[in-house]
Amino acid sequence: MVNNMVSDEEVRQALAEALDLDLVDAASLTPDDVAEAISRLRAKIDEIDNEIIAIVKRRIALSKQIQAIRMAHTGRRLEHSRELQIVNAYVEGLGRGGGQLALAVLELSRGRA
Repeated sequence: MVNNMVSDEEVRQALAEALDLDLVDAASLTPDDVAEAISRLRAKIDEIDNEIIAIVKRRIALSKQIQAIRMAHTGRRLEHSRELQIVNAYVEGLGRGGGQLALAVLELSRGRA
């Protein structure tokens, strides 16, 4: 009988490739490699942070458009039920800390009253 099971390491490698991540085996690094590995990984984090900032700016612009439409037609700037949906989606996707991230994103997106 052939074993068709995929190992955890194969899954980890496939996921890393799909997400364009560098997998570093920390235990196999020599002392000379540590600084370079950390520097390379931090550069990738910086790229991701820049992407996140750009995405949040796009979200803010869309939110302002929605607020303008809503205020012109219903008079309400915020829709609390929608905000609760967003918080719940972040918690479901990221865990408990996702709720705090959602609240920060919502605060940025609300703009001034």
